[in-house]
Formats: sequence, C-alpha cells, structure tokens
Amino acid sequence: MASLPDNNKSNRTKRRRIITIVSITAGYIILIALLAVIYQNKLAEFAKDPSRFREWINSYGYFAKLVYVLLCAIQVMLAVIHDGPMQIAGGYAFGPVAGTLLFILGYELGSVVSFLLARRFGRAAVGLFFPEEKYERFFSEIRGRNLYILTFLLYLVPGTPKDMMIYCFGTTKIRLLYFLLISGVARVPAVLLTIMIAQNIVNRNVLMALTVVSVLALLYFIGVLVRRFIKKPKS
Repeated sequence: MASLPDNNKSNRTKRRRIITIVSITAGYIILIALLAVIYQNKLAEFAKDPSRFREWINSYGYFAKLVYVLLCAIQVMLAVIHDGPMQIAGGYAFGPVAGTLLFILGYELGSVVSFLLARRFGRAAVGLFFPEEKYERFFSEIRGRNLYILTFLLYLVPGTPKDMMIYCFGTTKIRLLYFLLISGVARVPAVLLTIMIAQNIVNRNVLMALTVVSVLALLYFIGVLVRRFIKKPKS
C-alpha cells in the first residue's frame, strides 16, 4: 500500500505531460493553419509580380530585410509552399548576394523551429506534413548512412522537399547546430543560381541566363544520381 502514493504521483505526472504535449501540438497546428491562411495567398501573389513585392517590402524601410527574413522563416515552417518564388522575390528586392544571404538566414530561423518541434514531438510533428508511408520510406532509405554527408547532398541539389525534410531530420540523431551549418551552406549555390537566372531573364541577358541554367541543370542531374544512390539498398 505504501507504493500507491508514488504510483498516483507518477500517473498525474504522465497525464500532465500528455496534456502539455497535446496542447502544444494543437497550438502549433492552429498557428500553422493561421499562417497558411494569412500568408500563403500573399506570398503566391507577390511571387507572380516581383516588382510589386519589391515595392511592398521596401515600404517597411529599415525593417524591410527583417520582414523578408521572417517571411522566409514562415515559408519554411509551413513546409508546403515552394521556396523558389521567395528566392526570386528576395533577389529582385535586395540583389543576388544580399537576397541569397537573407533567404538563408530566414531558412535557418524557420529550420530551428521545425527541427526542435520534430525533435520534441517526433512523428506527431512530422505527421503534419508527411504521410506515414513517406516517413517510413525516408528512414528506410537513410538507415545506416552518414547523416552529415546525406544532409549536404540532399540540400545541395534542386528538387528535394527541403522544408519537409527538416521535420524528418529532426527525428534523427543529427545535432541541430551541425544540421543548420551543413544544410545552410549546401543551399547557397542553388539559391544564388535561381536568383541569377530570374534576374538575367528580366534583364534579357539570354547568354548569361542559359549559362546559369546549365549549371543549375548540372546540379539537378547530380540530384538524380544522389536520389538513386539513396534508394539503392545498402549492402
């Protein structure tokens, strides 16, 4: 009988923990839904008209860069909005180099939130964006491989669902700091090339645009090889 109070206390602690996890998860789902409703249409609208985006973002004056970084972070957290338009809009507003750096900063900020949520809540967080079968396939393909090299390759090449993969990597053993450093550095080439392509097309610099497209196509081809390598069973 002496052990009953301890058991009751343990049960109360478990209940409080479950309630806390459910509350935070529900709050995050509501937050993501609100952000999607508020910003998704606006981001899509601005992506179609970069000049309008530049006028809108510049209306914030000294805070323009901060607003852009926060928008990029929100886009990463939503994980369902393609980031190409945001990259192009940032390059159009701030130039290729500054636009790339600001986008990467926003990506890192959003990644911290997504990664830590996945690390804390596991599949409950991943399940918001990944069906169970895709999550299982992701882990079956990376099992036994070097996570640091894999992170670099997957974030270097175009065409991979990078924002969604943050949640998946958050449930692995890779450390947050290493993930941010490796994925952030790996993203720079493709982001910069995407911005340069858009700007050269706008400026009607066809030769330079084709040159940059060729480099980006090479990265995409490397991505195809990487995906085949990952899907190949490890012997």
